[in-house]
Amino acid sequence: MFTYVCGSHVCVCAPPAGVSRQNCHPFTHGKWTFMHNGSIGDYPLVKKRLEALVSDEYYTCRLGSTDSELIFALALTFGLLETPVLSICRTLEAILRVIKDTPAITKPVVLACIALTNGTRVYAFRWSYGKASPSLYFGLPKTSMN
Repeated sequence: MFTYVCGSHVCVCAPPAGVSRQNCHPFTHGKWTFMHNGSIGDYPLVKKRLEALVSDEYYTCRLGSTDSELIFALALTFGLLETPVLSICRTLEAILRVIKDTPAITKPVVLACIALTNGTRVYAFRWSYGKASPSLYFGLPKTSMN
């Protein structure tokens, strides 16, 4: 097997999603592959409102119940196929807005370490609100340049 892009992700699945094949990374749609380390704080309290933001086209593609797959569906909804960086920014902004608008959540927390690729380009994001961001590591192949 040969690939120009290879991703690796180790997942510790948090309740209430549970461990199942449908909840495992990476998630894919067409040529896009998505991995996420982090969490949406108080996810059960905002899950329904966040799912309502996902377009019908991408909602039906979801197989699992994790916040990670929901973030991917939101990114697709907000234009991932055309503008990857902007779609992730819009996604995180929407998540934070919903959390802040939920009265039962007094200390909002969103942790996001995201890697995605279309097979040609790799995009990586490290962002958080309310706590320190998860670690993000990357490597480059050995070439005569490095």
